[in-house]
Amino acid sequence: TKFKSKATAIMTVLLTHNSSGDRNWEWDIIHLQ
Repeated sequence: TKFKSKATAIMTVLLTHNSSGDRNWEWDIIHLQ
């Protein structure tokens, strides 16, 4: 994957969606696991 770990992926998702105001970050994390 393009992520070194789930933690990195989750942090990236949280930061990306927090700045965009997207409320679907939980769904993205589910797909990353």
